[in-house]
Amino acid sequence: MASLVLITGWLAAGLGPAAFAVYGLSRRIVSVAAAMAPAPLGLALARAQAGVQTRKEQDAYLWAATLLALGSSVAIVGAGAVAPGFWARLLLTDVRYRDVLFASLALVVGNLVYTLVFSHLRGTYKIDAANLWQLWIQALGPILAVALAANRTPVSVIVLLFAAIAFTAIVPLVAWLVRGVREGITRADIRPPIQRLLRYSVPRIPGAAALAGLTAVGPLLAPYFGDLREAGFLVAAQSVLRVAEVGTAGFGLVVLPKVSALQARQQDHFLQARVEDLVGLVLHIGLFTACQLAVWAPEIVRVWLGDAYNAAVPVVRALLVALVPYLGFTMLRSVIDGIEERPVNAWNLYAALACTTVLSLVLGAAGWGAVGLALASVAGFSVAGILTVTYLRRTLRFGGTHLHAGAAVGFNLAATLFVLLVRWTVLGRLGPAGMLAVGISLSGVLLLVYLGALRHLGVRWVDEIEARLLHRGGRR
Repeated sequence: MASLVLITGWLAAGLGPAAFAVYGLSRRIVSVAAAMAPAPLGLALARAQAGVQTRKEQDAYLWAATLLALGSSVAIVGAGAVAPGFWARLLLTDVRYRDVLFASLALVVGNLVYTLVFSHLRGTYKIDAANLWQLWIQALGPILAVALAANRTPVSVIVLLFAAIAFTAIVPLVAWLVRGVREGITRADIRPPIQRLLRYSVPRIPGAAALAGLTAVGPLLAPYFGDLREAGFLVAAQSVLRVAEVGTAGFGLVVLPKVSALQARQQDHFLQARVEDLVGLVLHIGLFTACQLAVWAPEIVRVWLGDAYNAAVPVVRALLVALVPYLGFTMLRSVIDGIEERPVNAWNLYAALACTTVLSLVLGAAGWGAVGLALASVAGFSVAGILTVTYLRRTLRFGGTHLHAGAAVGFNLAATLFVLLVRWTVLGRLGPAGMLAVGISLSGVLLLVYLGALRHLGVRWVDEIEARLLHRGGRR
């Protein structure tokens, strides 16, 4: 989260709105291309390795995933190299950004290498090592790269630096592959894992692409319905969602192999109760976060990105409407992947992407600009979140008795009105940084009061977390 905040702020200030928009489009290209290769494959690798017993079987799956990843990278880079001018004009608005396109493709391959390493560590329950690699590749390395790059550094150079950092993961990958050869891995050992990985990951590739498309449609269409800067505003607003998503995404990384194990042991009642708790956590914390961020959005944007991005404030507020369903999807999709062989998440994402695409075209053509494209994304995220919770509720048959939704809505409405009153009272007396400091402090106090109220009501997820933090074990 800290890395995302720092990098986005530094690049927004150093590059300016137009160049920052090109950087944002590059990142969306990377997301969509990566969805075609490492995302479903990494998921399949982690899930498969969590279900085998011996290291030789795990190494066989790693070899299989690496061979599949190699084929994917050749296909993706080859497609970009065939007509770089066409792709640069279509995706980056101008043929002169071909160097940014090639840098983006290099980052796709680098991320693929990192995904193999991270998924292998995740699937073999080496979570501490996985965390360290994630910290380096996605946080410390990019911070170092941006800090070393001078202001106005070309976007292509920045993206290439990110790619070089991702490629450092090739060192452990090669070591593991060599170990597999020394332990006698043969083509006969690799062939069945290849088939199983393909069977699990291929149906999910369109779904992964649809997920990337949910955040890419708006920025990619923005230059055609407005100007290039509006793409940067959308990317900046989406970064706010990503900051709020960090906790739920981290949970999802750990939960997938655990859910698979719980299902294998037929602990359905335990799984049912815990998923209901997750829904409650998303509702309570997501609603509070969305309300507080919406109130202080002007100060956040001015302090974080600078005055040149004031036009992004309405876009940020529009996207925050989708925070609760967005968090619900990002946290609970791993639960579905853990219990389902079928690509249920992919089906949900097709509906969400179709909704976002159609509304983006309609609202963009109607002249709603970046705000209209943001609202189209809100609709898509809402569809994904609602379909995810509906599927799990139908499959696991949990109710809503522990949600206390009415109390949560009432508290957040009162808290928002109180914060608005405070903001109106101090508005103009303090600068943006002072206002934001007041906002953070006040929101922190309100969060503690909110959690205390939820605990007093007997909200189960609060009791469960408290029990684990106090080493009482919770309801195991």
